[in-house]
Amino acid sequence: MASKSSKAAKAKAAEAARAARKSVSVWSIIVQFLFYILFTASLVVFASIALNCAYDKPFIPKSQGFCNDAVHLFTKYELRKTIGKNFGLTVNNFQTLVIDTATPYVVNATKSIDENLQKYGGEYYVKTVTFYNNTLGPHVQNLSELLSNLYNEGQVASTAAFLRVNEWFKINGPIYHEALNGYYRRVVDAVNNLVNAH
Repeated sequence: MASKSSKAAKAKAAEAARAARKSVSVWSIIVQFLFYILFTASLVVFASIALNCAYDKPFIPKSQGFCNDAVHLFTKYELRKTIGKNFGLTVNNFQTLVIDTATPYVVNATKSIDENLQKYGGEYYVKTVTFYNNTLGPHVQNLSELLSNLYNEGQVASTAAFLRVNEWFKINGPIYHEALNGYYRRVVDAVNNLVNAH
């Protein structure tokens, strides 16, 4: 009787371990996929910026400064102070260029899909839109508002916490600074005494 219950317990434990492995493997696949997407997107951005600088007249607006800094870096092996600022400007302008270029295509594709769904889907399209508007739509909007409110509240709370910590440091910082300096001096003196004693 006891062996049956121990076998059942072992079987339950093995099943739980298998379920945990499946759960971990799903998360690892998601993380790997997201990493792959981010890595690929970063490579596309860097390759586009490098290709941009290869032209006599760069296609990314206001990127000539970064191109000049990059050429200087690779020819003179000196890093200019403006390279970080110019790189940020180039990346922002590249994002704007991509968004401005892609927006008309996305809008046209969305209109075409919507028209085809209305044309060929007819009543099913209307039922789906009505179902979404009556059931999921308000929940999605509520979730969006909740996330926005949480973000805003988090920003307010973190600002308030920072201000409280800042006030604490204004009052107590000098006291702790003096105490730490005294402790540091005592440690240095003790080490010097030990070294000089030998």
